[in-house]
Amino acid sequence: MSANEKIMKAGIVREEGWLYFVDKKGNVARSKMMKGFGSHSRGSTEIIAKTELKRESGWLYYIDKEGDISRVKMVIAEKTEPEKKSSASVKQKKKVSKKTVTRKKVTDKKKKVASTRYGRTGVSAKRAPKKKK
Repeated sequence: MSANEKIMKAGIVREEGWLYFVDKKGNVARSKMMKGFGSHSRGSTEIIAKTELKRESGWLYYIDKEGDISRVKMVIAEKTEPEKKSSASVKQKKKVSKKTVTRKKVTDKKKKVASTRYGRTGVSAKRAPKKKK
């Protein structure tokens, strides 16, 4: 891991409730921190110090504890290829069969109750529409 290097002395004094950063143009800016999940007002960033800093790609620029501009080399994680499954595990999955789901047979007693209640025969109580009173 590479160590950080100081680029420029800015001497910024931090205040509570503000987020300090180096913007795309190389200026030191700050933004009001959000509390909770409230809406964030656009355009609330203000430039603290204009610098003539030329940013290079592959570096992360930040304001350190002393209030100066520092940078550190970005570490990008390499993507690894997913492991291939062995043919044995694939075969085991194929062997497992799905259980067939059988519907419960509606007993004659339930049919009779549904038919007398709703005036229909062979309709379950759940599917029959309710009569308006």
